[in-house]
Amino acid sequence: MSAKVDHTPAFNAHILVGDPTHFVYGFDGRFTVKASGPEAGARMDYKAWLVRHQWDGGGDFHGRFVFANGNFDGTLNGKYGFLDDKVYIEASNDAIAMHFGGGHWYVHAGTKPNPVKGHVLIVNAGAWLGRLRWLVRGRQGPPEPRCGQL
Repeated sequence: MSAKVDHTPAFNAHILVGDPTHFVYGFDGRFTVKASGPEAGARMDYKAWLVRHQWDGGGDFHGRFVFANGNFDGTLNGKYGFLDDKVYIEASNDAIAMHFGGGHWYVHAGTKPNPVKGHVLIVNAGAWLGRLRWLVRGRQGPPEPRCGQL
């Protein structure tokens, strides 16, 4: 079985951004733009570090931003801890996500089935916060705030 060759024009860039001290934050991403075809659009896959001298490996956080077919979507996943993980916050399975387009939008930091998790010494908790709004045939639906804690 051979790979299919895609002759769609594409632009790729590697982006590395960080503070001058190389300690407070670092952001490493791959930006791709496809000009035409069924996958036309722009995508940024990224990883980021907070309060670290070494910017290697998977990063404290990772995710993606995508603009295609008139929609903008983004996700953030990762775990940030200190004191040997005696204190941490963790978002997995695209728990932090946003979408704008197609007549509706949402932004949420966790959901009830997939909360953002936190840990402090011996206490574990999960929480979520979100905002959802949609438009249907020119009429705006009611805002649906969502928040909670496990």
